[in-house]
Amino acid sequence: MCLICPSILIENKRLHTRQSPDNILYAFFLELFAQSRLTSIQFLSITILSSLLLLFPFVIINAVAHNNQLPGEHFRKEWDTRVKTWLDQPARKVRRRNARKAKAAAVAPRPVDKLRPAVRGQSQRYNSKVKLGRGFTLGEIRGAGLTPAGAQTIGIAVDHRRTNKSEETKAANVARLRAYVSTVVVREKGGKASKLAGGKVKSVPVEALVKMAQASAPAPRPARDSSASKAVFVTVTEEMKGLEAHRTLRQEWINAKVAGKRAKKAKEAKEAAEKAGDKKPDAE
Repeated sequence: MCLICPSILIENKRLHTRQSPDNILYAFFLELFAQSRLTSIQFLSITILSSLLLLFPFVIINAVAHNNQLPGEHFRKEWDTRVKTWLDQPARKVRRRNARKAKAAAVAPRPVDKLRPAVRGQSQRYNSKVKLGRGFTLGEIRGAGLTPAGAQTIGIAVDHRRTNKSEETKAANVARLRAYVSTVVVREKGGKASKLAGGKVKSVPVEALVKMAQASAPAPRPARDSSASKAVFVTVTEEMKGLEAHRTLRQEWINAKVAGKRAKKAKEAKEAAEKAGDKKPDAE
């Protein structure tokens, strides 16, 4: 084959180096067929195979077997420029602690944190946990005999978005506010007694206030409800079995939703009946 290829390029003047590879390969197999080294079937099969190989090389070369991962190694991701470390975390801890100490010394004898309410966690899973909330409701503030604006001046947090849905929690927070107001002390300004919170708080000079602050304790955190973790066993009665809790709750929810419409409709019906009663004597 190596001896025949030069003869093709020399004897056939139409073939030269600038021709496409498929023409040169076709001429090479044609020369073999002319020298009776290939049969017609072999020549036809080789011609078709060579044409497919030249036209679609990626089908044979880049074929992927099975459902494997495509080969493509990426070694230039520059991951070291996008790494976030936290090596200064111990130093930040010390810095935050020193900042808290400096703040407490700057505002002394005033407490650092505001008085927060005792609330329960959300959802049925966490409602047994008692924790500190964001602020007291307007109803709790007024229940303790304070005003929202005056309560904020004596270190009480107020949350106008929160509402009371439990009388027990509201009563506990009102008692918490009254206990705080009974012990809180406000320093005098210019030798005059303070009028904050409607005059319900004490007012003393600064020297006495420092001594009282050193001897007093901070506001207590809400105690953990130990009764919530204890299970209470009761006997299931026939009345409990026959109660449809879901339907009852939905019906009460609908009654509360349409209570205004029903009251308005009943009032209009009553007024219409009164007007009709007034018209009957006049007609007689």
